[in-house]
Amino acid sequence: MKISEICDLLKKELLNNGYEYGFYLDGKKYKPDMSKEFDEEFDRALHESSRIQAPEDTERGKFHTILTFEAENKVDISDICLEVFMEEISLRIMTRQLCRELYSGWENDPAIYMDMDKFVPYRYDVAAVDRYFDARQEPSRVLFAIMRDGRPIGELQLKGIDREHRECTLSIHMQNDAVKGRGYGTIAEKLALKYAFDTLGMTAVNADTVLKNTRSQHVLEKVGFKYLEEKDGFKYYRFTH
Repeated sequence: MKISEICDLLKKELLNNGYEYGFYLDGKKYKPDMSKEFDEEFDRALHESSRIQAPEDTERGKFHTILTFEAENKVDISDICLEVFMEEISLRIMTRQLCRELYSGWENDPAIYMDMDKFVPYRYDVAAVDRYFDARQEPSRVLFAIMRDGRPIGELQLKGIDREHRECTLSIHMQNDAVKGRGYGTIAEKLALKYAFDTLGMTAVNADTVLKNTRSQHVLEKVGFKYLEEKDGFKYYRFTH
């Protein structure tokens, strides 16, 4: 049975017994606004106030965070499910063939463009993909393919690897909308941090996003990156080990 099928069964069982997605704390019920793609206020309350809900509150409030929920056709998996999905997502050192396979299904993401006049739909060009791959074969960079079910669904880089100061920078891009908003990027970042610390011997990992890319900012903060500053149209983050 696939992980998604297990989650569907859990969701059905909980919903059939009167549960809703959310949590109950100190006499107050917290529910996400389902009209939003991402309810930042609810997510903050969930992480700051109720990471692990007491069993008696679960029964009293008929709320549970293990449920998946849909908002504007995007699916978000609760933190409780992420460890299960770790078995489904992996990082593999990028090869030329994986890079070609990844970019054959690529879609440019307008959320990463500060100047939308520069945005154009992506057109696959095998020679351009090969040049891109070759340019990233250097000692100060590790290029990963994010793998699911045997195929690449995104790329993740640990770049600017400074072995003297033991820090590097993480960047991540998912292939297209079909694999966004499902928790895969969150898992990939967790795996990359483990590699950076355990294999590369880093003590800090940096990251940045353009201001309007709130989805990436949410994932970075969810994984544990700390916000540093906003400068020149970017937000900067750092994770220390």
